[in-house]
Amino acid sequence: MAMFNVYSKTGQLQRAWALFSGIANPDVTLWNTMMAGHSNNGDLHHGIQLLRLMWIAGVDPDSMTLLTVLSDQ
Repeated sequence: MAMFNVYSKTGQLQRAWALFSGIANPDVTLWNTMMAGHSNNGDLHHGIQLLRLMWIAGVDPDSMTLLTVLSDQ
């Protein structure tokens, strides 16, 4: 989890995505971290796309998911 935060906070979203893609079943916390990383770096479009992918993957959003998406819009 720490590496996701480091990559996201330093704008290294491709590295964060590479790490995320290697995880078989990411939990809601990892999805939230990825969404926040994109949104915090001004990439709201990909943040919302990740929300859609999360639903497709069968991971239910939690209250943090909704706050992440709504607060960065």
